[in-house]
Parts: sequence; structure tokens; C-alpha cells
Amino acid sequence: MQGIVYYSKNGNTEILAELIAEKLGAKLIKLEETKKRRGIIGFIKSGYQAVNKKCSELIGTPWEEIKECDEIYLCTPVWAGSSTPAMNTFMEKADLKGKTVNIATVMADTKLEGAQRVHEYMKSVLNEKGAAVKNCIALSGTSPLKQGERQHIQAQFEKLV
Repeated sequence: MQGIVYYSKNGNTEILAELIAEKLGAKLIKLEETKKRRGIIGFIKSGYQAVNKKCSELIGTPWEEIKECDEIYLCTPVWAGSSTPAMNTFMEKADLKGKTVNIATVMADTKLEGAQRVHEYMKSVLNEKGAAVKNCIALSGTSPLKQGERQHIQAQFEKLV
């Protein structure tokens, strides 16, 4: 069984997660934080937390939903050149031993500069947890704080698959 675990604040990463799930017939697992991130203060705080590899409190126990999955896709936006606090929490709490994991990131930078650094960080965390990282992909979304555009994400996704 395959699972798509994703965090999306403005919709870009959610679009990607849905496209992957449609293609594979996989289960979607959305990470939701207990505290909302709003306005410019939320934006600044989010960047600070991401850069410092902080975790956030999540609603429910999404890491329990992957127990039956042998292959997982982790989809996250890139904030300030780092993975999101929500994804950091998931990676910390999930039992990933023996699972195959694919990483998919969405970032505002159309040149995708820094994607490899985020992927390397996530791979190191996942390898420590006993996961085997299979693939890493990076797509560009919209500017920070803007709503995602399905056509833009879908066009990039279709070129990759």
C-alpha cells in the first residue's frame, strides 16, 4: 500500500499530493497544525522555525496512518530553504523502519536552487529512522502567501512522470 503524506499552507503542495495520489491510487494523509500561521508575523515565524529545524504540534496522529504503507511519498513546501515544521514533526514521530520513502518538495524559486540541500537534510533524517529513500523531486509553486495554481503544478508533474 502507498501513502502520500503532505503539508500545504497555500495549496501548492496539496495539488502535488493530489496528483501523485491520483496517479498511484494512494491514500492521502494531510498534516494539519494545531496553530494557524497567519499574516506577516506568521510568515516570519514560519521561516525562523523552518531554518532552525523546529517541529510543530499536529492535529491527530498522522504517523499512525502509515503503518500499513510500505511506500510513502512525503510532500512539503520549502520554507526559507528548509523543510516545514509540520513535516519535521512527522519525520520525527513516524516509524519509518523498512519503508521506502519518496520526497517531493514545492518551492517559490523557479530555478529550484536549494532543493538538493532540503532533500539531503530530509534523506539524512529518514535514513536515521531506517527508511530507504528512493526518489526526490522538486517543483516550483507560486510566490509565498499566494494560492497554488493547479495547471502550473500539473504541467511540471507531467514532465517528471
